[in-house]
Amino acid sequence: MMKLSKLGRKLKPKEKNIIDELYWKMQNKEQKKDFLRNYTKKFIIDQAFVDDVIQTTFLIACEKIDKLLESPNQEGYIMRILQNTIKNFNRVRNSVTQMLALVSQKDWLENYVEAKEDEDDLDFLYGDLVKYKEYELLKKFAVEGKSVAEIAAELGISEGACKSRIFKAKRKLKNILESRK
Repeated sequence: MMKLSKLGRKLKPKEKNIIDELYWKMQNKEQKKDFLRNYTKKFIIDQAFVDDVIQTTFLIACEKIDKLLESPNQEGYIMRILQNTIKNFNRVRNSVTQMLALVSQKDWLENYVEAKEDEDDLDFLYGDLVKYKEYELLKKFAVEGKSVAEIAAELGISEGACKSRIFKAKRKLKNILESRK
C-alpha cells in the first residue's frame, strides 16, 4: 500500500482499488486505448514527461482521496486534477526556461561580451551560481530535459521530494537573480 505524506496514512485496500479502477477505466475510456496519455500529449510539448504528469495526477488524487470519494463525478474530478497538473507543469517549465534565458542574455551582455566561444557554457556564464546545489538541479530539469523520475533516481530521493526541491530551487535562484537587479 502507498503511504502519502499529506494523507498521513496508508490508502485502504478499497481506496487503492478505486484509484486503480479509475485509472484503467479512464485510460481505456470509450474503447479508446491510452485516453489519458493521448489527452495529456495534446498539452505537453516534451513527450518524455507525459507519464510523469499522469502519475502526478493520480498521486494528487491519492492525497485527496476523501474528496475524490465524495465526488459525484470521480472521472471529472480526476480530469480537473490532470488539467491543473498540466497547467502547473507547463508554467514551471516555461518560467524556469525563461528565467535561464533572460539571465543568460543579461549576464552575457554585462559580463562576458568578449568570451563568445563560451556562449553556450552555462557553468561559465553562471559561475557564481554553480556553488548552489539548486542551480545543478534546475540545470538537469530545464536545460538537460531530464524528467523528475530520472533526477530523483539519480539523487536517490523520491519523486515528490525531487519536485519539492525543484520548486524550492526555482524560488531560491529567482530571489538571487532578482536581488542582482
